[in-house]
Amino acid sequence: MNYDGTKIYKNIIAGGVAGGFSLTSIYPSEYLKVQKQFSNQTKNYPQLIKYTYQNNGILGFYKGMMPLMVGMIPRAMIQFSGFEYFSYHYKKHITNKEVCSLLSGMSSGVISAVLVTCPIDNLKVWSIHNIKDKHSFFNNNRIFINQVGFKGYYNGLSNMILKESLSAGFRFMFYDVFMRNYLKYNNRSIETKTAFDGALIGGVAATCSSFINNPIDVVQTRLQSNYDKKYNGFFDCYRKIRKEEGYKGFYKGCGLRLFRTMPGMMVYFGIYEYLTH
Repeated sequence: MNYDGTKIYKNIIAGGVAGGFSLTSIYPSEYLKVQKQFSNQTKNYPQLIKYTYQNNGILGFYKGMMPLMVGMIPRAMIQFSGFEYFSYHYKKHITNKEVCSLLSGMSSGVISAVLVTCPIDNLKVWSIHNIKDKHSFFNNNRIFINQVGFKGYYNGLSNMILKESLSAGFRFMFYDVFMRNYLKYNNRSIETKTAFDGALIGGVAATCSSFINNPIDVVQTRLQSNYDKKYNGFFDCYRKIRKEEGYKGFYKGCGLRLFRTMPGMMVYFGIYEYLTH
């Protein structure tokens, strides 16, 4: 990755391309994960796969992807370029590299959550939960605004900021730490790293961060599908999940999330390193 603060436009372009390819590779598992996290969902993964295929065919696994694709590209642009920008400035004042990477990732995560991830993710969850027929992205937005209202784009905003900032923060921190130690172990300098190195370390780093923030991800899905007003904010949501489902409720969908995170993030970081090398 480019840590010298120059050519941010290159980071923006590379981040967008990496985000688009990454999402396409892992969206079917994202669809199943969201389905599994709904509070009224009783099917296991094989049953969900069979049900989805029988009712909607292969394309059913890509239901709700367009809103996420529209969001994933600018989200990746913001997170990669934001991380590069903040790390360039933070490292002038913060000597601890791990803390610098964590804060840089969290800063970029807050911006992407407010500008892109929260509204797009709300539309995605609502589309999966409510839309039975095929509609264009623009028609889905029109129906969403008519039925839910514009404020529906920001359901669970506080939790999304928490989720996105911690996710990006830990992901970039782990990536930075693992990459430095990986190269040191192999007696190589940072200038010699390749796209393969980025893919390998990126997959491991993202898997670690996903496990840490899975409880936040579960709460986010519940708040975004809270159309029956079961939960009164994210504190109430945390409390009710713990009371009704136990702590294991916070790890619903975790297995599939981790399974798809590694290959998705391998594509994500691998393409980014290739384009910025």
